[in-house]
Amino acid sequence: MNYTKPYVFCLIALSSLIAMTADAYDVMGVDVHGFASQGFMQTTRENPWPIADSADGTFHFNDFGINAAKQITPDFHLGMQLFAQDRGAYGKDEVLIDWAFGDYRLVDWLGLRIGKIKMPKGLYNETRDNDVLRTFIFLPQGFYSDAQRESEIALTGGGLYGAVPAGGIGSFSYEAQIGELTFYSRGGIANQFKFFGFTDITGIHSGTTGAYSLEWRPPVEGLRIVGSGMRTTIDVSAEAIPYPGSYPFPVSMQLEKLTRRNLSVEYTTGSLIVAAEYSRSDTQIMIDGMPPIAYKPRTYYFSADYRFTDQFDLGGYYSIFHMNRDDWSLYYADKPDYTTWQNDLALCLRFDLNKYTVLKIEEHYLDGSALIDLADLATTKRYWHLTAAKLTFSF
Repeated sequence: MNYTKPYVFCLIALSSLIAMTADAYDVMGVDVHGFASQGFMQTTRENPWPIADSADGTFHFNDFGINAAKQITPDFHLGMQLFAQDRGAYGKDEVLIDWAFGDYRLVDWLGLRIGKIKMPKGLYNETRDNDVLRTFIFLPQGFYSDAQRESEIALTGGGLYGAVPAGGIGSFSYEAQIGELTFYSRGGIANQFKFFGFTDITGIHSGTTGAYSLEWRPPVEGLRIVGSGMRTTIDVSAEAIPYPGSYPFPVSMQLEKLTRRNLSVEYTTGSLIVAAEYSRSDTQIMIDGMPPIAYKPRTYYFSADYRFTDQFDLGGYYSIFHMNRDDWSLYYADKPDYTTWQNDLALCLRFDLNKYTVLKIEEHYLDGSALIDLADLATTKRYWHLTAAKLTFSF
């Protein structure tokens, strides 16, 4: 069993003390909020995921964030967040600028954001770090991948947004952004690319990236429907070792015209929230000296959450991920067919211990292993489980 660093518990204790003193600090007109979480998880031994050492049980599962916002004028404000996480194989509690931007609202139907801005994706991407706003420890990983969080949480560039009333058919809100994605040397994306046989990632860069979201709130209370997506190109440079004992040599890989389209629906009535999301992607993977690989993953899920009391929630979802929606046999031809899909039945209990403290306990029953990094594993099991617990303090 792996234990987390001692200072993690110190940071959590400090965050808890801060939380008990105020909902947020106001320092010279700057609103400051933060959170700190510590988790534990364990999986079936043959299937370590999404943290590399989870099969033995691990405490390398924590998140910390602190954000600040300043209202400069009634129409203009600035905000930023520092964030750190540990996921065993990546993160390593390195403190990074998660997002930082200026926001100017011209009129209700038109605003402008510039900087490292939160990127729209589905229902929950822009709030995925806030444990208080959701029941689950892990959002469906085929849709909201923890390993790909760094490139999905924000885009460096600019964007327009606004809300438009539409009379008898409800209202619409939109976001349209252009810029570049962010990748880190200790991030989950770099770690994933190592499983292509790359031993040292020397650079990951995106081309010009466009992202969009259109949300419709029809005249049905509690219902919202969202269409979102993005398009980019990703270039990877690395070193690779073709076989044991050989010398590393430079290699490059490109994900050409990576396109993702999402459709999301959420309905809230009383204490019940039900949701469903669907996503499909298309790209060509180009690796030096190899023929192009068509990559066409598909994922979707259905979820429900019911708040029994102010202190207790019960939630669950069933998610499905296919590595290739057209022909599963294109991938891992030398491995069992269940390595091309991953179905996940998740159940979660949430306890609000007080205004600032949330405890969650979650169990996953899985079929397939498509989202596991398979290159370092001799074998995986088709049917397996994941158990997780997480304690979060926020203010």
